[in-house]
Amino acid sequence: MRLIPRGIVNAHPFGMPFRECAGVAFDGTRGEFLVCDPKANRISVFSTEGFGRFTIGEGAGVREPRAIALGKGGDLFVVDAIPGRVWRLNYRGEPTSSLDFSDATGSPAAVIAIAATPDGGVAVLSSSPAWVRVLGPDLHERLRITAPADKSLLQSPTDLAVGADGKIYVTNHADPAVQIFDPNGALVGSWGRVGEGSGATDFSLPTGIAVDPAGRILLIDSLRQDIRAYQSDGRLLGIWGGFGTGLGAVAFPADLCLDPEGQVAIVSEKGGRRVTVFRIEFEPAKTAPPADGATPTSSTPTHQ
Repeated sequence: MRLIPRGIVNAHPFGMPFRECAGVAFDGTRGEFLVCDPKANRISVFSTEGFGRFTIGEGAGVREPRAIALGKGGDLFVVDAIPGRVWRLNYRGEPTSSLDFSDATGSPAAVIAIAATPDGGVAVLSSSPAWVRVLGPDLHERLRITAPADKSLLQSPTDLAVGADGKIYVTNHADPAVQIFDPNGALVGSWGRVGEGSGATDFSLPTGIAVDPAGRILLIDSLRQDIRAYQSDGRLLGIWGGFGTGLGAVAFPADLCLDPEGQVAIVSEKGGRRVTVFRIEFEPAKTAPPADGATPTSSTPTHQ
């Protein structure tokens, strides 16, 4: 597996430089990706090649958009600066409704991330109180995952993604760094340590996660300034990035997303105030030559 940088986007359509790059999302239907710029109070839309198309501005009513997901029918779900609120916008950026995540006393949750689900709903992540809520296409809650009393899970969540099979993946700024839940909310996997270690699953600040159709995980570490790919069980597939301004470097990455086929990755950088478009390629697995006199059973290459 390889991540090959193809281009850099550092400005909104019509030339205004990014002031901050935060949440990103991919619109597979239209072949576009969206970038949130909280400081400019804008969401901009680009083609997969990085050409600017249009911008959703202040007229949408969104304040400092921070995270975004594409829902059923191309609706945009946007987390902004208002605690506990998620906006629902149509493709033109016009508000159609909003979701409120407050408790019985009216105290808003600290909603920090949102992700689309395979059936057209959305999964929402709050850091305080720590929970994941999954809403169906009708936006009615169908699942809630909360932190247990011993705080062994969801201690300090930072981002989430939902796989094609409905599994929920959460990054955490505490051990275990990656937590995987099945569609019913049961923990089915966890791995990774947060600290100063140098192992393949050691992290400093995992801040973004995405999952491809085969269940491979792409994850960014904002402090170590890298992008990593893993199998779902934590086996490392590769590391890319590093601090800098050149093509392929990632200065304090903030978020990432994948196209529906898992062939394009979009990574936003808070430090570089830019977005990099990566192409994902898979190399045939290396196989040993057949023994003398043996006949290969297949000539079809396998992939990671």
